[in-house]
Amino acid sequence: MSMRGIAVAVVLARAAALWVASEADAAERKVLIFGHTMGFRHGDAIKEGSPILEKIAKGLGYAPLVSEDPATLDPEAIKQWSLLIFNNTTGDPTVERKLIREDVDKEGKKKPVYQNIPHPERRKAIIVHVREGAGWIGIHSAADSLYDFPEFNEMVNGWFAGHPWGGKVKVTIEEPDHPLMKPFGKGPWEVSDEIYQFRNYERSRARILMSIYRPSVNVLGGNRKDRDYATCWISLFGKGRVMYQAHGHGGNVFKMPEYQEHMKLAIQWAIGDIEVPVEPSKVEDPKVVAARAIEKLRAAKTDDERIDPLDQLAATPSQEAISLILPLLDPKEKLAPMAADAAQATVASSPDLPKDQKAELLRKAFECCGPKRDLRKLVRAQATALGITDLPVVAPPGFVTHWFVAGPITNKDSQFIAKAYPPETAVDTAKGFEAEGQPLAWKPVVCDDEGIVKLRDLVSKADAVGGYAYAEVTVEKETPVQVLLGARDSFTAWLNGEKLGEEIGTRGLRLGQFRYKAALKPGANKLLLKVSQSKGDWGACAQIIGPKNEKIAFTVREK
Repeated sequence: MSMRGIAVAVVLARAAALWVASEADAAERKVLIFGHTMGFRHGDAIKEGSPILEKIAKGLGYAPLVSEDPATLDPEAIKQWSLLIFNNTTGDPTVERKLIREDVDKEGKKKPVYQNIPHPERRKAIIVHVREGAGWIGIHSAADSLYDFPEFNEMVNGWFAGHPWGGKVKVTIEEPDHPLMKPFGKGPWEVSDEIYQFRNYERSRARILMSIYRPSVNVLGGNRKDRDYATCWISLFGKGRVMYQAHGHGGNVFKMPEYQEHMKLAIQWAIGDIEVPVEPSKVEDPKVVAARAIEKLRAAKTDDERIDPLDQLAATPSQEAISLILPLLDPKEKLAPMAADAAQATVASSPDLPKDQKAELLRKAFECCGPKRDLRKLVRAQATALGITDLPVVAPPGFVTHWFVAGPITNKDSQFIAKAYPPETAVDTAKGFEAEGQPLAWKPVVCDDEGIVKLRDLVSKADAVGGYAYAEVTVEKETPVQVLLGARDSFTAWLNGEKLGEEIGTRGLRLGQFRYKAALKPGANKLLLKVSQSKGDWGACAQIIGPKNEKIAFTVREK
């Protein structure tokens, strides 16, 4: 063999040895895929997602274990894991659930009784192990865990605080060129998922990789004033590498090829085999962000080009944008609700804005809310604070908007519903009636934009009281309908003197909670609700629709 041939053989032999060593090193890396739940269980995500993660880890040459045994987190046992993946854990996943006995119910069925045994040493072991260099990946409800353990929040950078959105949404890829994000392209990424919001989350504590694309959801359903709804981020925790990925409510997410490729890269990074940028995201000055959005809005030629700057100006409002927003405050414009959101945000953040300019913006914004009920509520609240009280009620279709109310009448010992009073025989809104020795008058009122008559505000804020709500609904011809009622706490309903229904203890007012079939006669139809309350808020609502949930044409007496 020539000297060159010998040299090549030596190089190949060394490469092969390194490859074998690399494979051996990988095989020594153990990955715990942990799905123990002590709260809500995302069964689909755990059953289907954990095997997918296991397959990915095996494909990378690691040694994964899928387990729900909290003993795998014991201080000594945890040392074997190079990476911990918490797949949809909930509650305190370090708790041991021990079967202590089996009871038998009346039907002869066995009912296991468990004792929850806390293990604070396991909590500490997680933190110590990651600080010393292990990786940790939390998926979806991993943030719905260990609320009483601040060190866990310090590691994760957020606790679950509700899921205001769900279904098909779009996700912003904040760094398309980041190695962990390349599987998703430039975005937005479309996914059917449940979207979390968080408390104790701070953008400056982590590198934010994904966030909800706000125009794809009703962003006002969230709880953050800055509208920063991140969904994936990475950070260093001591020597350890941490990623939280909020996406993964169901097995469908784990089956997506781009999500699997993302997880493949994330596992390699968290275990320490690849390097990626991990420095925390910079939090820009809101004025700089707003100025950039203004320039984009000024340069925009189409509605599609206006969406993102309008969304940004609602999150970081600026008075300098008013001249650009005003022309878009036209109910006929496609982006009118987005312009209305930017307008109300500008008013809310501009105490020095002249009152007449605030009023103009709010009146125009109110006309442009469209189906955005949360937005309309915000605009109305600001307008009311400004002294504007003549904005029309915009209740959902089919709701009875105008009523006459009377009360309060005592509900001592919860006897109000059972006891009869004059309105149940006849209603004369001009004369009123007497109850429990007190004269009561009928007062015309209007429901709110949800369709609810707020009796606590309109009749009495006292506890243990009741009252009546009366409406006249007019149709041109006999019309079969469904009357959808909601009330708190208890109610009886009559239509044209005939008892429509009665519910005791409704446990809250929910729109359309109770549904009754009825027929409206030609002309005015008299709807009477008798509502009682024991403590706290109380109110009522009524919606009238057709037998097949279709819209019904009717008018309501206003005065």
